[in-house]
Amino acid sequence: MKNPLIILFLLIATCAGAQVVPQGFLRPHNTFTCGTSITKAHVAGVVAPVDKTVTYSTVTNIPGEVSKCWIASNLGASQQATAINDATEASAGWYWQFNRKQGYKHDGSTRTPSGAWTNPISENSEWLPANDPCTVELGAGWRIPTYTEWNTVFTSGAWEVADGPWNSGLKLHAAGDLHYTNGSLQNRGTHGEYWSSTKTVGFDNAFMLYVATNASQLAEAVKSWGYTLRCLRNLLPTVTTTAATSITSTTASSGGNVTDDGGSVITARGVCWSATTGPTVALTTKTTETGATGVFASALTNLAAFTTYYVRAYATSAAGTAYGNEVSFKTLLAIGDAYQGGKVVYFFQPGNPGYIGGETHGLIVSAIDNAANIPWGIGSNAAVGAFGLSIGEGPAATRKIVDALGAGYYAAYVCDTLTLNGYTDWYLPSRDEMRCLYNNRYIIGGVDGGIFWISLEENFYAYNTYFTSPLNEYSMPKSTLRRVRAFRTF
Repeated sequence: MKNPLIILFLLIATCAGAQVVPQGFLRPHNTFTCGTSITKAHVAGVVAPVDKTVTYSTVTNIPGEVSKCWIASNLGASQQATAINDATEASAGWYWQFNRKQGYKHDGSTRTPSGAWTNPISENSEWLPANDPCTVELGAGWRIPTYTEWNTVFTSGAWEVADGPWNSGLKLHAAGDLHYTNGSLQNRGTHGEYWSSTKTVGFDNAFMLYVATNASQLAEAVKSWGYTLRCLRNLLPTVTTTAATSITSTTASSGGNVTDDGGSVITARGVCWSATTGPTVALTTKTTETGATGVFASALTNLAAFTTYYVRAYATSAAGTAYGNEVSFKTLLAIGDAYQGGKVVYFFQPGNPGYIGGETHGLIVSAIDNAANIPWGIGSNAAVGAFGLSIGEGPAATRKIVDALGAGYYAAYVCDTLTLNGYTDWYLPSRDEMRCLYNNRYIIGGVDGGIFWISLEENFYAYNTYFTSPLNEYSMPKSTLRRVRAFRTF
């Protein structure tokens, strides 16, 4: 039965110009490192036989499989064995039949769970990933070693000598087994077996590693034996994230460097980003770049203006997806950018009402006309005291007009009662505010050649702005029909 069978920017702009100031910082990101311990709270059920919290140390650089990470004690064991003939339950851990989830605890007299023992197990199947207790109990990436992996470490480590497996970094010992006929405990402290996930040619047997105090070998056994498990995982790739550069209102450049593939083929790499921390490849906002290890560049597109983004490079292999350090940057804000309900038309400068040093504030203009063929006022053409001349005077002038004239279909009231893209604080612009739109008319679009009301009156007349070249500002009777573009501040 145990015959050996060895096989295989911040943007500050005015109506006249702009200045770009890049912004960005790095945030460290940590992933699991082999050599550190992992603590798992096993819960009794279809896999773990009892409730038990176990801390597993991990080890790598095992000869033959140096790129793999292993737990350094048996699955379910409270401790690493103290000797090759350690006969304690605490070191033995739990036992499994081949391709079965359910684990068994044995305290020397009682098996838990104590239900019916499955015998025979005759099926043409490897140990299926869905049934792998290492994966279920330790998490994605952890799994039972294949026959090839056991064979590689057996050969590379010269484990054919009596205490070869024990003297390795894995400290494999004689943990005993549960008899294939009835699940009774035997051989603890004398010999033990460790399942592989690989079946033999037939239906009834599978490969395992046999460890005894006087010999060890790779062999096969019927699948209904209860053997211990030693879990491993491929090491994740190692990747770093490149700081963001070439930042604009809607785009940026980043990338990364895959410095180590972890011993597995890299199947995907790129960057992922979001407006919240911790972006993952589950998002649609990611790139996929060609290549495996080494440096790569990625273009981030379709970004929102004046928004902080978080970026991580990633690399995916059979071991899972590894992420690099998190990079944060803020997109720029430029004249013409869609922002807060409209388009940016002006950035406040020193001396403007609303200017705050070190902060970004300014004017937003509606991206569309809010009315066409509309009068400046209604009823009497008498003056209401609206003198919207300078930047910052539009809101107060609009308030005076509406307070004096009340409700109705006229320029200031349409702006004052406008709800657009979630914003309700719109107003009829002053003369200088409208000049900002004129100066940036080709960037904003849709206004060249138009005649627009502003919140400036002259007795029985009101001023409009004619978008010709040069700019033409003149007064007209308040009943004249003109276009309206509402403004708001940010």
